[in-house]
Amino acid sequence: MWPPLRHIEKEAISSKVKSYIDELRLIPSPKAYCSFGNKPLREPIFWTGFGVENQGLDGPFDSESDLNDAVIKKCLSSEHLKGKADFFKRHLPLILGSHPPVLTHGDLQRKNILVRIMSDLDIEITFLDWEIAGWYPSYWEYARAILACGRFEDDWNCWVDRYLDPFPNEWIWMHTLMLELWERQQALFEARPQGSPSIAQDCAEAFGADKSYHCPAYFPNHYSSTVVTWEMPKLIQGSTARIIITGNRAAKIYSGNDENFIRECNVLRRLGKHPNVVELLDVQDRTIVLQAGRCLRDILREGDISNEQQEKWLSGLARGLQHMHDNNVLHADLNAANTIVSGDDVAMWIDFGGSQIDDQEALANYDEYSYRPPEYPDPPVSRATDIFAFGCTVFEIETSAPPFYNETKHMSQDGRMSYVEDMCRQRLFPSVENLRFRPIITGCWQGRYESMSDLKQDLNSIGVQRSQPLSWYYFPAMRTAIRNGLGRLWAFCAEQLLRETRQFLGERSG
Repeated sequence: MWPPLRHIEKEAISSKVKSYIDELRLIPSPKAYCSFGNKPLREPIFWTGFGVENQGLDGPFDSESDLNDAVIKKCLSSEHLKGKADFFKRHLPLILGSHPPVLTHGDLQRKNILVRIMSDLDIEITFLDWEIAGWYPSYWEYARAILACGRFEDDWNCWVDRYLDPFPNEWIWMHTLMLELWERQQALFEARPQGSPSIAQDCAEAFGADKSYHCPAYFPNHYSSTVVTWEMPKLIQGSTARIIITGNRAAKIYSGNDENFIRECNVLRRLGKHPNVVELLDVQDRTIVLQAGRCLRDILREGDISNEQQEKWLSGLARGLQHMHDNNVLHADLNAANTIVSGDDVAMWIDFGGSQIDDQEALANYDEYSYRPPEYPDPPVSRATDIFAFGCTVFEIETSAPPFYNETKHMSQDGRMSYVEDMCRQRLFPSVENLRFRPIITGCWQGRYESMSDLKQDLNSIGVQRSQPLSWYYFPAMRTAIRNGLGRLWAFCAEQLLRETRQFLGERSG
């Protein structure tokens, strides 16, 4: 579809591709040249054949010189390239050196870029085929993209120079190496045993089965294609940053908002390592690397959460919020969407870019209207407003929906906001009649808790009640009812005894 596109459309696509590439480059490297999880690179030029051990030729590499040495060893493994190996050894370091590892797609050609054009300036793109992605030398993406231009039969190569930093000298060397080495790949491909696994299938095993993608592998004059399953990096667009999740790490990339970036870094450093607060792993440029997990709201929407699970998450989140308050931090945007559950099933708070720390005013004020206190927007962010929002989180954990969801789900956005604000001003909150955590929720909404330590005591008592289901003594309502019943019975018996005594004495006096 590329050649017939208008110039303005090509410019828009190129600009969008460049913005995505720039974001990829912001993701910190693991200080090595490797695939995800510090695993060997999946670039085909390191491949030595089906059923043949690569013997470290595919990394991971600690330095670019180690990677170059692997290329030379690969040449030595090929009979027709042994004579050139010494030449490459002498001259490769002169050109292919001083290139830091950057996150690289590895095969950015037109067929791997899915484009949706809504208008001249409204373009959506998606990168496909991440099979060989990893951290490669900074020239690698350009060299591979230009190599994929083939015979340069149209102007695509000109636009590659726009969305990627050009490395023409490096490309000439890579062009020579790849074509030379791929002659060996073709011979290996033709000799592939029937039923042996493909490179794409190896990739599936390396990354783990999660989602299905079409991952083609290319060789000169050959094309093989296998539907494989592996985990793609997940992209989440937030209000102030984009988040890219790979494995158990999340890279939060801030763009154009230094204040939120600095605030989140300062808050997370203040809070340190706590099991119920997301852990800050690294900071590079405008990117913070965090512990990853599943969004609690997404989990709740799947339903079927046990009472024990709810109690575990709420107890952890209560400890996390108390830790914040004890360290003079107010979150200012508590809700189930700003909570994640880690791989070992621990709930933790995230998103501190708008939080208040010490006397620095909050940059957020409960962006979700169903979590705002009745006085919004007048009261400043405080422990009380955080605790109010915590009660809304408890409500969502038990009902799997935010407050007022059922009452407003058929309304427009403006209608929902107006309805919720009006109900809160009148302090007419959603019914909690049959909810197990009713005392906690109403206590948060009615301002009964001065601190999270008070709330945790009530939360612990609910856990004690659940853990003693056969003992009526642990249920205050039942205990009170029985006491009242015994009192009424005692009063009745005493009155009856007095009546009979008077009657008896009257008969004797007569």
